[in-house]
Amino acid sequence: QIASAHENPQALLSPGVQDFVAGGVAGVAGVIGGSPLDVIRIRMQQSCNVYKGTTDAVWRILSQEGGTTFFKGMGSPMAAIAFQNAVCFHAYGTSERFFRSYNPPANPDAPSPIG
Repeated sequence: QIASAHENPQALLSPGVQDFVAGGVAGVAGVIGGSPLDVIRIRMQQSCNVYKGTTDAVWRILSQEGGTTFFKGMGSPMAAIAFQNAVCFHAYGTSERFFRSYNPPANPDAPSPIG
């Protein structure tokens, strides 16, 4: 049993749990990637004519406040969006498996008709 789980790590998690975890990781990645862009956008909207452009805003924020400024306050959005994505991925994967069980494709390698 341990050898087969080592050879196939996906065997340790059910497909629903895999979908849930994948959605959570995708949500976290989205927040980490989007947070710096949100900070720059908000700063540029709030302070008219302070920055000459996006690049100027990035360099000024980095030099005056440090790189951690881009990631401040993202704890609660990260938790919320990670959970939201996890539920969406789980619901999509579960419904796709449900509908495929009633109408299996003629070619198992064919793309999903759902998405």
